[in-house]
Amino acid sequence: MRELAFLTRGVKIQIADERTGKSKEFKYEGGIRSFVQYLNKSKAVLHPDPVYISGEKKQCDDGGIVPVQRLLQ
Repeated sequence: MRELAFLTRGVKIQIADERTGKSKEFKYEGGIRSFVQYLNKSKAVLHPDPVYISGEKKQCDDGGIVPVQRLLQ
């Protein structure tokens, strides 16, 4: 669920185990940028600030807009 929360930037995912009463909440505003920072927090990286590109892509078939994110580490 954590990875899904990274990929769906700004969406809160909450999981609750009703048997034990435990719950966990995942929400990451940074999207894939936050995911790479999470992966790298215990590693020595060459470039601490990854190259991040975001934008929108128009679909050909129905004219809808799709958000696009790219990150280079």
